[in-house]
Amino acid sequence: MLRTFSISNYRGFDKLELTGLGRINLLVGLNNSGKTSVLEAVGLLASGGNLRQLWSAMSSRGEWLHREREPLRQDPGLALPYLFHGYQVDQGSTIELSSERSDGTAASLRLTIKEPPSPRPSEWQRPPSIRRFSQEGEEDPEPILGCLEISVGDRVGHQVPIMEGWGIAREDFGEPTGLPRTRDKDEVPVEIITTASMASTKLMAIVDSIQLTDEESRVLEALQLIEPRITNFRPTVTRGRGWAGGRHGVILKLQGVDAVLPIGTLGDGSWRILGLALALVAAKGGVLLVDEIDTGLHYEVMAKMWRLVFETAVRLDVQVFATSHSRDCYESLATIADPDASEERRIAIHRIEPGKGRAVLFTAQDIINAANRGIEVR
Repeated sequence: MLRTFSISNYRGFDKLELTGLGRINLLVGLNNSGKTSVLEAVGLLASGGNLRQLWSAMSSRGEWLHREREPLRQDPGLALPYLFHGYQVDQGSTIELSSERSDGTAASLRLTIKEPPSPRPSEWQRPPSIRRFSQEGEEDPEPILGCLEISVGDRVGHQVPIMEGWGIAREDFGEPTGLPRTRDKDEVPVEIITTASMASTKLMAIVDSIQLTDEESRVLEALQLIEPRITNFRPTVTRGRGWAGGRHGVILKLQGVDAVLPIGTLGDGSWRILGLALALVAAKGGVLLVDEIDTGLHYEVMAKMWRLVFETAVRLDVQVFATSHSRDCYESLATIADPDASEERRIAIHRIEPGKGRAVLFTAQDIINAANRGIEVR
C-alpha cells in the first residue's frame, strides 16, 4: 500500500506530493486542479508503466495527434506534449512518479524522451496494414523523432518510437494488437472507474468470473443498497450486442416481479454501485481509482457506499483513490472515519490546490470535525 506519492512534470503539476495516504483516499479541489491527473499518475506507477493505462487516459481526453501533413491512414496516434507540464517536450524531457510503501520499500517510474536507439529495434518495423502512403500511393516512411523510454526503478521496461509531431502511434500503445513489455515484479492490479462507470463488456466478464463464489453474494448485497428487492443478477446471453458504453449486460430478478429486468431499467445508481463492487473484486491486492465516486448516488446512499467500499477494500487488500466535488460525499466519509485506526485502515482526504507542491492532508479526526462543524474542506 502506498504511504506517500510524488509527481514531477506531469500534466498540470510541476511538483506535487501527497503524504499520509491510507486505505481510502478522497481527492478534492477546484475544477482543473488536477484530481483526475493524480488518479492517472497513481495508475501508471502501480501498473509498472503499462502503456494501456496511458492510452486509456489520453484517448478519453481526446488528446489525438494533429499534423499539418496528414497521411492516408486512420488513428494517427496521441500527442505526448499533453502529458508534460507546460505542454513542452524535447530530448531529455522526463516525467517522474515515485512513492514509499507501507512495508518500507520504494517504487518509481520515469517516462523520458530520448534519441532513438541505433539500430532501431525490429518491433518498430510497421506491418503493411499500417504503413503510411503518400497521395501518389508510394510508401511514405514515418520520421522517428526519438523514443519514449519507460523505466521502472533502475530498469528500463521498454522503448516506444516517437513520430512526427511528438506522437505515439496507436499500435505502439498496445492497441489493438498488444505490446510486448517487461512486467515489473511489483506490478499490481489496477482498476479504473470513470465518470461513465465501467464498460459493459468488462462488467460482464467480471460478473462471469464471480458466479458461484462468495463474492457473488457480496456484490448482491451492494446492489441491495440501491434496490432492496433485488434477489439475483446474471450476465445476459446477448453478448456483443449494443454499445459497449451503455448500461446493459446484466439482468436482475426482483422480489414480487415476474419479469427479468435489465439493470439499465433501475437507473444510474444501480449501475454505479455494481461497477464499484465488481471493480473492487477485480482489484484484489492492488489499486482502485474512481473518478467522481458519488456520480449517480443520492446522499442517503453515500454512507452505505463508503462502508461497502471500505470493508471490501480492507478484506481484499485494495487501496482506493477517488475524487469528488460533493460536500455530501466527504461528510458521509466521516461515518467510517476512525482516528485510532491502524495504517491499514486509515482514511484521508487530500485537497489539491493549483500551484502548490503539497496536497493538504485531512486526517480521520479532521474529517469528523469538518462534518460535525460544517467546515468546508473542498
